[in-house]
Amino acid sequence: MEILRWMSHFKIFELVPLEGKISYTELASKAGVSELRLKTLARMGMTNHLFAEPEPGFIAHSATSAALVTNTRFSDQRVWMTSIIAPVIASMVTAHERWPDSTAPNKAAFNAAFNTDLRMYEYIAKQPDVYKLFGRVMDAIATSPKSDLKHLVSGFDWAGLGKANVVDIGGNIGHSCVKLAEAFPDLSFIIQDIPHVVEEGAKVIKENNEASIANRIQFQEYDFFQKQPVVGADVYLLRQIFHNWDFENSVKILKNTVESMGQNSHVLIMDFVVPEPGTVSSVNERVLRSRDVGMMQLFNSLERDLEGWKAILEAVDSRLKINAVNTPYGSFMSVIDVVLG
Repeated sequence: MEILRWMSHFKIFELVPLEGKISYTELASKAGVSELRLKTLARMGMTNHLFAEPEPGFIAHSATSAALVTNTRFSDQRVWMTSIIAPVIASMVTAHERWPDSTAPNKAAFNAAFNTDLRMYEYIAKQPDVYKLFGRVMDAIATSPKSDLKHLVSGFDWAGLGKANVVDIGGNIGHSCVKLAEAFPDLSFIIQDIPHVVEEGAKVIKENNEASIANRIQFQEYDFFQKQPVVGADVYLLRQIFHNWDFENSVKILKNTVESMGQNSHVLIMDFVVPEPGTVSSVNERVLRSRDVGMMQLFNSLERDLEGWKAILEAVDSRLKINAVNTPYGSFMSVIDVVLG
C-alpha cells in the first residue's frame, strides 16, 4: 500500500507515458524525487505487476498500472485509497492508544490520521475535490454487482404493498427510489437528507427522469437525530445508514423512526448482516470482515451480525420484531424487515 501511495503522491502513474517508455533519470527529474528511490520502489512495485522495465534504465506502464490511470473507477479508487485510507490504516494504533475505549464517531483512526475533531463526512465536505472524489468512489461501489440496487428491488415484496408511500431516510439524491419507482408504479416516495443534498437531488431527479417517475418523488430536509416528521408511512427505508454509527447513535436514529410508525408500517434496514465465522466462503467473509474493520477505522462503528441488529431493536422498543431477513442472490447486503409486534 505504501509504495502505491508513494507512486500516487509523486504522480508517477501520470508521468509515465501510456505508450512507450521513459528513463528513470527523466522521470525522477519530472517527479522531483531521488532516482535511486524511484528505482527501488518501482522495481518492488513490478513484483506486483505495477509498471515494467522494458530495458535497463527505462520504465513503462504494465497493463495493471495503465488501468489505474485510464480507467476512471480504478483511478479514483487508487487516489482515495492512497490519500485517505492509507493514512487512516497507519493511524489505527495511535487512535486506539489515544482513545482506547471510545466509540465516538470523531475519535476514530480517521481523526488521528487527519488531526480533526470532525466526523469523516463533515471533514471531506469542507474539501470540494475530496468530496467529489468520495462521491465518485461511492457511486462505483453502489453499481458493483454485489451492491447493485436490483437487490433492493428484489429483496422485499414491494408489489404486495399496493398503493403505498415510502420514506427513504438518508436517501441521498434518490438512486434507490428511482429504481423502485421504475419497477413499482404504485409507490410514491419522500427522500430525506441534509439541505444541500436535498437541493441537488431535487434537480437531478427532474433533469434525468420522465415525469411518471419524477412526479412520484419528493425531497424533504431531515436530520435523523430528530423526530421523524412523516407519520404512518407504509415503509421507512434505511439503506446503509447504521454501519456509520455506534450502538447508542444507531438506537437514537431508529427510535426517532419507530415513534412515527403506524401499526402496519415496515422499517426496512438494508445493510450487512455479518455471518458467523466460517459459515460462508472465505472470499465473501474476507470482504465482510474488511468492511467491518473499515467502519471501525473511519467511524468507530461496525458491520453487525444478526444478534447485533436484534440488540438495537430491543433497545429501541420491545414491540419491534424481525419479520424477515432476506439476502438476495448475489448481494452482500440483506434486507431486514422490521415491524411492530
